[in-house]
Amino acid sequence: MIRSLMEDGPSFEGHLRYRFPMWVFNYLAQLGFGNHEATFFLPTWLLSSLLPVLAYGTLRAAGYGLAGSLFAGAFVALSPFEVLIGALRANDLFVEFFLACAFWSFVRFERAPRSQGASVALALWLAFYAKLWSLFLYPVVGVHYLVRLVRERDGRGLVAFVGTSLVLHAAACAFWRGTTNTWTPFLEHLSATYPVSADQLSTLFLEYPRAIFVGSEHGNTLFGLVPYLLVGGLGLSIFGRRVPALAARAPRIALDRYDVWLLCSCLVFFGLLELFPNNFTFDRYYSVPRIFRYLAPLSFGLSLFAAKLLVDLGQLVPARLGLRWIAALGVLVLLASGTLEAVAPGRSHHARVAALREELRTSCPPVVMLELRQAIFFRELHLRVACPGSVVLRPPGIHQTRDYERWLQELEPRLPTGAVLVTGLIQFVYYACYICGPRLSHFEAALDPRWSLVRELAPVGFDPAREPVRLWRWSGRPLSAEGEVVPVPALAPPQLFERGIERFDAQDYPGTRAWMRALLDRFPGHALESDAAYFVAVTYWRERDPQRTSGEFEAFLAQFPSSRLRRAAHYHIGLSHRMLGHYAAAKAAFEATVRSSEVLDPEREYALQALGSLHGPAPLDAAGRGLTELVYRFQAQADRLGTRLGASEP
Repeated sequence: MIRSLMEDGPSFEGHLRYRFPMWVFNYLAQLGFGNHEATFFLPTWLLSSLLPVLAYGTLRAAGYGLAGSLFAGAFVALSPFEVLIGALRANDLFVEFFLACAFWSFVRFERAPRSQGASVALALWLAFYAKLWSLFLYPVVGVHYLVRLVRERDGRGLVAFVGTSLVLHAAACAFWRGTTNTWTPFLEHLSATYPVSADQLSTLFLEYPRAIFVGSEHGNTLFGLVPYLLVGGLGLSIFGRRVPALAARAPRIALDRYDVWLLCSCLVFFGLLELFPNNFTFDRYYSVPRIFRYLAPLSFGLSLFAAKLLVDLGQLVPARLGLRWIAALGVLVLLASGTLEAVAPGRSHHARVAALREELRTSCPPVVMLELRQAIFFRELHLRVACPGSVVLRPPGIHQTRDYERWLQELEPRLPTGAVLVTGLIQFVYYACYICGPRLSHFEAALDPRWSLVRELAPVGFDPAREPVRLWRWSGRPLSAEGEVVPVPALAPPQLFERGIERFDAQDYPGTRAWMRALLDRFPGHALESDAAYFVAVTYWRERDPQRTSGEFEAFLAQFPSSRLRRAAHYHIGLSHRMLGHYAAAKAAFEATVRSSEVLDPEREYALQALGSLHGPAPLDAAGRGLTELVYRFQAQADRLGTRLGASEP
C-alpha cells in the first residue's frame, strides 16, 4: 500500500485508505527519507517514543512534581507492551497515540473547557479514522460532560466537544461523498469477522484477559507486571483511604478525579472491546480474531494509571536514605526485565533476518526464494538498493508448505546456477502460520541434492518444530537462453498463443514464456508475433523484475516500432525505471506513452497520473539509508549486551 501511495499518490480506495491518520505518517516519512527499512518504521518509532512524553506531560498538568512525572514517563517507556508495540509495524499504535493525546488534552485544558472539548474531539476524530474502536471512549467523555453540566451548570466543554465533533465528522463525510460516492465508507468496508458459536464464547472471552495477565501464544509476557501493579495499587488505594494513619501519611492515596477518569476509560474500553460484536449484523455473535495488538489502545491507560498509583503510594515509603528512589528504580528494573522477555521472540526472528540480509547483500544471488511475506520485505527493502540485479521471486498466491514444495519443484529445472532458497524462516513473530512457506519439516520429499547448504542458523526461538533457518544455493545447470519449460507441441500460432494466455492467467509466467517463445521461434513474421513478444516481456513485470522488464520492452520497441502495443511498452518501461529509482528515465518513458497514445487510451491516463505523482529522489535519502544501517548495528550491539545481562540468545 505504501509503494502504491508513493507511486500513484494518495487515494481513498479500500478500507485501509480511509484510515488516513495511519498512512499519512508513512507517506511523509517515505517522501522525505526514501524507501528504506528505517523509514518504514520511523513513524512507529516516533509515535511510540512520544507516549512517555505524553505520560510525563499528563502528570505535570495534573499538578504532580518533576520526580513523579519523570517516573511516570519512565514507567511507560519501559512497559513491556509499549516497547513491544513500538518495535512492530502495528497500525494499532496510531490509535493508542491519538487516545493518549486525547487524555493529555483532557487534563491539560481542564480549566479551559472550550479548548478541552475541541482538542479532545479532534484527537478522538483522528483515532476514529485510525480504527473504529475509538468510539468506545465517546460514552466516557459524554457522561463526563453531562455530569459537569448537571452538577456545575457548565456546558462549555460539552458544546465545544459536540460542535467540533459534528463539524469534523460532517466535513469528512462530505469529503467521502465527493471522492468515493458514499457518505460512510468506514461502515461498508469492515475487517473480516466470523460467527462464534455459543459453546465457544467462554474460550473467546478469555483470550484478551489471558493476553493481559499471562502473555502471548509463545508463552512470553506482553504486559509484564503492569496489570498486577495496577490491581495491587488500586486495591491498596481503596484500602488505604479507610485507614486514617495511611491517609494522613499519603494524602494522595485516595482515588482522585484523574484516577476515576482513567479507571472508567479502561473499564469501558475493555468491556466494549471484549463484548461488543464486531459486526452490524446481530443474528449471531461476530468477532474478529483476538490479536494481542488490538489491546494497544488500552495499554497507555493501564500503564499511566499504574504509574500514577505508584507515585501516589510512594508517599508511604520513607524518604530517608533514598528509599523512595531505590523503590522507584526497583520497579523500573522489574519492568525492564519483563520487557526483555516480551521482545525475546522478536529479537530471535530479527536476528535471523539480519543474518540472512547480510549474507544475501554480500553475495547478491541472481534469484532469491523465500516465504511470501518475507519475500516482499527482501524485495522492497533489504535487497532493492544493495542488489538491484537480484530477483526475489514472490510465489503466485500460495501459502501452504505443500504448495511451496510443488512450486519449488516446478521452478528447479529453470533456476540459474547460484539461485538461493531460504527455508525454516517463520513468516511473522505473532499469530504466524507454521505450515506456510518453505518448511522442510513439512515437505513430503527431501530437497533436490543439487541444493547445497550455505549457512545454517539456529531455529527461531518460538518455532514449535525447532527447524533451523537454512540458506541453500542451487548448483544445477546454468540458465542459458531461457529454454522451454514444458514440451511445447507442434500447434498452429493461434493455439500456441491461446495456451500461453492460459498459463498467463494461471500466473505461470515461465510457462507463458515457453508457449509465446515457441510461437516467436517457429512462426517469425506471423500476425501474432508482436502480441507474443509483448506477453513475454510483461511476465517479467509480473515477477517484479524491473531490469529485465525494461530490457525486454526496449527490445520489443526496437523490433515492433509501430505496434499498437507500443504505448503499453513505454508505460511498463516507465514503471520499471520508477521502481529502480531512475526518475529521469521514468519521466521520459511516461512522456513517450502520452505521445504514442490516443486521447481515450487508458495507458495515456495512467501515464499522466504517473507523471503527476512522479518525484525525484527523496531529499534525505542518504539519511534514511544511513539510519537503517545504524539501526542494524545498534540492534547487534543491543543483542550482545542483553545476552551479557542475562537475556537469552536471540
